[in-house]
Amino acid sequence: MTSEEDQPPEIRCLDGKGGGTMLPWDSAVCNQLPEGPFWLHLDWDTPLAHQLLVETFGVDPVVAEALVEADTRPRSVAVSGGELVILRGVNLTPGAEPEDMISLRMLIDGKRVITLTRRALRSIAEVKQAIDTGCGPANTGEFLAALVEKMIDRVGPVLAQLEDAIDEEEDDLVEGKVSHVESTLVGVRGRIIRLRRYLAPQREALMRLNAEKLAWIAPEDRARLYETSNQLTRYIEDLDSFRERAQVFQEEIGLFYNRRLTRSTFIITLAASVMVPLNLVAGLFGMNVGGVPGKDSSYAFWVISAVFVALPAIVYFWGRRKLD
Repeated sequence: MTSEEDQPPEIRCLDGKGGGTMLPWDSAVCNQLPEGPFWLHLDWDTPLAHQLLVETFGVDPVVAEALVEADTRPRSVAVSGGELVILRGVNLTPGAEPEDMISLRMLIDGKRVITLTRRALRSIAEVKQAIDTGCGPANTGEFLAALVEKMIDRVGPVLAQLEDAIDEEEDDLVEGKVSHVESTLVGVRGRIIRLRRYLAPQREALMRLNAEKLAWIAPEDRARLYETSNQLTRYIEDLDSFRERAQVFQEEIGLFYNRRLTRSTFIITLAASVMVPLNLVAGLFGMNVGGVPGKDSSYAFWVISAVFVALPAIVYFWGRRKLD
């Protein structure tokens, strides 16, 4: 799992044309903040992050506390000094689980963007590269639209992989590989639950952000945010569909075991139906009392033996017919 610990904060001045200049992180920068729009990115788990936000960048202490909180859920809140936006991005670190989503905290207004993560987020890295090459956002509103768009776009391939896993489960179930489906279905359902846990409130956060009348968000950027919100809604609907399909698979597995249990119970009942009469007959003819039928006949034993063989055969074929 890649972490951004031990990496110094980064601050870039936006030139309004898609590019920017990365400033050296020293006392001069802290004492003379850029006059134009700038982007600050740092690790929220740094011990001095809260103090840095409050004392150097003038962030309200309550807002700063929300930005460095250990456990957060996606939301969008209008605060003094801008908009507080907390989102989650899928974890694309090699070897990591995508549903182990990475938290992104952001304080943004018309003059500054402050983002905080603890683990490397590919969307942040791409925005950095775009700004360094002069192809990035020109202002803070465009920055917000571009970053959110990149984060949501990365959900699509993860859901495509999840859909492939669901399709494989369905194929295995059709082929009768019930035990394999049973062992892997729990993991698939867990992935669906963990993804939806953060994507659902994230949709609400984006809808609220769209509803805010923020002067620093241009109409075209607002339209991009709206389309991104719609795309996220479709992804959540796909997750709901996956969850329903997984539930159907679980029900099919339950029906399979119920049918097998019913069949086993029926076979045991058939066996009991055969043995009980045979034991009764054997007990009756084994009594040492007078008047036992066939006592003086040389054929009585063979007749009774034939009955003992015929009765189980009749019950067996009758049971097979019922089972079929």
